[in-house]
Amino acid sequence: MVAPLSLSVTTQAGCTTAATSQADWISIVNAAGTGSRNISFSVTGNPGVAPRVGQWTVGDKTIAVTQAADCSFTLTPASASLPAARTPSSFLINANANRCAWTAVPQDSWLTVSLGGSGTGDGTSGYTAEQNLTPAARTSSILVVNRSHTVNQAAGNCNYTYGLGIPGIVPADGGTYKLPISTSCVWQVRSTVDWISFASPTTGTGTGSVDVVIAKNAGFGQRSSRIENWNSPFTVTQAGQPCALTLNPSPVNFSAAGGTSSIGVTAPCPWTATTTTPWITIGTPTANSFPVNVIANPTTDRRSGLVRVNDVNLVVTQDGATCGFKLTPLSATLPSSAASETVQVETTCAWSATSSVPWMRVTEATPTLLRYAVDQNGLTTSRTGTLNLTGRVGASNVPGPAFTVRQAGQAPLFTLADLRNGASFITGSISPGEIMTIFGTGYGPAQLAVPEITPATTFYPTSLAGVRVLVDNIAAPVTATIGGDRPQVNFVVPHSVAGKRQVEVRLEYNGVLSDPVSVGVTAANPEIFALTPEGQGAVFNEDYTVNSVSQPAKQGSVVAMFATGGGVTSPPSVDGFIVQGEPLPRTIAKVQVLANSQQCEVSYAGAAPLLISGALQVNAKLPPGLPAGALELTLIVGEVRSQRRITIQVE
Repeated sequence: MVAPLSLSVTTQAGCTTAATSQADWISIVNAAGTGSRNISFSVTGNPGVAPRVGQWTVGDKTIAVTQAADCSFTLTPASASLPAARTPSSFLINANANRCAWTAVPQDSWLTVSLGGSGTGDGTSGYTAEQNLTPAARTSSILVVNRSHTVNQAAGNCNYTYGLGIPGIVPADGGTYKLPISTSCVWQVRSTVDWISFASPTTGTGTGSVDVVIAKNAGFGQRSSRIENWNSPFTVTQAGQPCALTLNPSPVNFSAAGGTSSIGVTAPCPWTATTTTPWITIGTPTANSFPVNVIANPTTDRRSGLVRVNDVNLVVTQDGATCGFKLTPLSATLPSSAASETVQVETTCAWSATSSVPWMRVTEATPTLLRYAVDQNGLTTSRTGTLNLTGRVGASNVPGPAFTVRQAGQAPLFTLADLRNGASFITGSISPGEIMTIFGTGYGPAQLAVPEITPATTFYPTSLAGVRVLVDNIAAPVTATIGGDRPQVNFVVPHSVAGKRQVEVRLEYNGVLSDPVSVGVTAANPEIFALTPEGQGAVFNEDYTVNSVSQPAKQGSVVAMFATGGGVTSPPSVDGFIVQGEPLPRTIAKVQVLANSQQCEVSYAGAAPLLISGALQVNAKLPPGLPAGALELTLIVGEVRSQRRITIQVE
């Protein structure tokens, strides 16, 4: 309560000077009275933050009383920065007096006071900022009397994608199209041009769509604008009215020297000629034509470019520069040895030549002659290089022809001593269907190569890892090959050698042939395969176990031995065939087996089932009374005996 104040009132004697308060915070101390006097009044403290005005009356006079504010507030913190997600927060309210009243009022709908909406004196106001579903940051406040708590909220993580509704090029006549919008945020579309409008609500939240109305394009030119949506606009492109435009001449061709040609244009609409081809330029157009300028072609290649007049293409072609070459010969194939060769050159241009490989070089170049040298090829594979000619037309280089040189690799090399029986490695003659081995040099892969044989395979190949064996120019079946320090190839002699006295054998590696080696032909060269270097024979016991020291054959049992060199069969054997099915080819010549020089009874001599034609299987019954141990086994076909000492274990 403020100390009493007084007001002097002057009037005639006897007149009433009673005083009446019009405000509850103004009190009259001596309200009743008459005549001139001093009237006292008092006021209570102002609990608000703004000045207030009250009145009291004396007779027909009104006295206005203005009282200053007595309350002030401080908000802590004065502001907050919140993420885009729905987030609670709060701030402290400090009043200068406990009687000071306040109310917390959000200034936007996305702010909600959830705690401490009003009070007196000090307090706390809690509020929640709803999720920001727009891609823009936003700011608002909560007002407490005459103080504000500012709320800054980050932009939402908003992505907008548009579905297939509006074509890439809208037809000139326009139309209404539905534009699907996919997002988890608020979308708000608008147009900045009068030819794009909307026939449905332009705002929404989450996935939706808007009907877009595109007016007719009465002009000839294509036009584009954007449908704005926050920071993710959608571009609309609309075609113009068709313009029947013709060009004359079209297409147009220029000589290699270039030049200028005038192109006539007939069109009911405005037109513009443009080009992105670097050797074409457009001159100053007239109302119905424009000049096309083409620079000289520095190459011998014919080239093509484009001039675009509105949406019509004018094809511009230009002949290549004239610098013809004639080479004699056109290419060369050389042996593996070092050599020097020449090429005759006919041309109207000055020219030069370079080699594409280090083993070939240009040694002389005159206006009509190119001489070159090649080094010896020390590899087993052939190699190819080019001599590249370049002409000169004015200040420009003109690519010329490439002269190709192919040089053979080192030829494979072997002698008669390298041609051996595949079972015994004994040299000499060959026989029909005999499995053979060739050693020698200059051929074969680094790793052992064997054919891939599956249940569906019926023949062995005649070429393996680039290696072939030719017997009188007939390719023989190949079963294995390897190169390295001691090359080797295993093959089967073609059955067609039967009846011949002598044949020529050649090796081929990667297309390079060895010199021929002559070898005699015999009817048979029987040899039994060995399983060990000591000569243990490739023999199955009667119970199909492999004959060995630990698994000897029984007296009087039948054993099967595997050999080669049996000669001609009936029915005739087929080169490279994997033997299967009846009738099995059987050896025509008489076949005998000796065990420890004693005759064995032979029950079968012919092709070995499931092995390559040329593998010989002989089934023989051991005679009784043989001594136990390792006994020498001899195979005789006709009059020819096996040469290598082969043993069989007998118990």
